[in-house]
Amino acid sequence: MEPAPPPPPPHSPPPPPPSPPPSASSPLPTAPPLPPPPLPPLPLPLPPRTGGRPPRRWGRTLSLLAAALLLGAVAGTAVGYTVQADRDPTPLPPLAQQELAYPVEPAAGDELPPALTEEEDLRLRQEGDLRELLVEPPEDAEETQGPFEAAGWLDLRQYSEEFERPDLMFSLLMRDQVRRVAITGWTEDEWRSTEVELTQFREIADVRAHSFLLEQQSSMTGPDLAGHDGKKLPGDLNGRYYLWDETYEEPGYYPLTQYSARVLAQRGDILLDIWIHDFDREISEKSVIDLARRQLEVL
Repeated sequence: MEPAPPPPPPHSPPPPPPSPPPSASSPLPTAPPLPPPPLPPLPLPLPPRTGGRPPRRWGRTLSLLAAALLLGAVAGTAVGYTVQADRDPTPLPPLAQQELAYPVEPAAGDELPPALTEEEDLRLRQEGDLRELLVEPPEDAEETQGPFEAAGWLDLRQYSEEFERPDLMFSLLMRDQVRRVAITGWTEDEWRSTEVELTQFREIADVRAHSFLLEQQSSMTGPDLAGHDGKKLPGDLNGRYYLWDETYEEPGYYPLTQYSARVLAQRGDILLDIWIHDFDREISEKSVIDLARRQLEVL
């Protein structure tokens, strides 16, 4: 009886298949690439310079050039002054008037113009009480006695409240250097009211009264006021007057028409401002011009 063959080891890999024989179409095996040649060794650093010619210094050369230029400019100026000094002076053209004419004897005292009186000196009158320069109301008129009309003065706060934006106007009045404002007013026939204001400016740096006059005249062209340029005040240089009306209508009430007039003029550092309102009849141009003339004659 023959013995049984030994069992194969468990999980043994199968033997590799035999490699096929090389054919003419299969590529031949190539050799591995050669390593790169070694780099040449770095050169040794040169030793520091210990002898020989030192480097060139450019600062000394620039200093010499600057000194040469300065010396040339000074020498040229000196030579120019010397040449001019050696030349003969050029004569100037003759004057239009060779001699000034003076009187042989001074003027006598009786030939001098007389000094201005207090009434003739406009500047002296304007430096006094400004309320005394306000025009007198008509005989049949009743003078108003409001909180400020009684004293005849308006401060800047009260004056600025007459405009649409009192806060802005107060700052502008301070800028324009308003000195003082005198005011008076009266009523006629219970329907017509008149108000006259004299605004005086300091005018230290410029003519503020004329500038303020032009600003107020320009504002009269707005739709809330006259809406036009007005008319030139006869016999005055820059005065103008304005006439207009406005009708108020509300449900349940009769229409109410307000007739208005305004005069704007200037005398020196004083601005004249006249307001007239009437709720009964139109305001005639003659009455406005006559009142403006009477006030300007006082100024």
